[in-house]
Amino acid sequence: MKSLEDIGDMNLEELEKISLDNGIEVPESLSASTGELIDSLDKADRILGEEEARTTERHYEAAEIPPAQASGPDRRWLRKMRRTASLAASFVLVAGLGIAYMVNRNTPKDTFDDPALAYAEIERAMAKVSDKMNFAAEGIRKSQEALVYPAKALKGMYSSPEEEPSNDE
Repeated sequence: MKSLEDIGDMNLEELEKISLDNGIEVPESLSASTGELIDSLDKADRILGEEEARTTERHYEAAEIPPAQASGPDRRWLRKMRRTASLAASFVLVAGLGIAYMVNRNTPKDTFDDPALAYAEIERAMAKVSDKMNFAAEGIRKSQEALVYPAKALKGMYSSPEEEPSNDE
């Protein structure tokens, strides 16, 4: 008899080999109870199988599918059809959402009926942009003028005395 530690160390192939070995004798005291156990398991399988069949039959009755259609190959066909239908419905849903997105894009609409009014509005917008750009350019020019003095000071600090212009005037 093997201990639990020995069994835990065995691989699957060794365990299968031991399970298939018919040379292991079952004691008489366990033989009768083993037979009863197997019989009770078979009986439980039959009862559960009948209960499952009744449950399945009730589900198909609720779905208004005759039980004769839901058995064997018909059942597999029914499952395949349900999967196919759900895939098709998903595809139609995604395609519909894609088409709705493409159709309802936010495109600008022409809101001016009078071309002269539209032109005037464009001129006003361009003048506003021009004013903002001129303001920014003026700020840049002022900041460059302000940076001239620090630049000269830094240049004087880091340049060698030989490079300095002479003040012989």
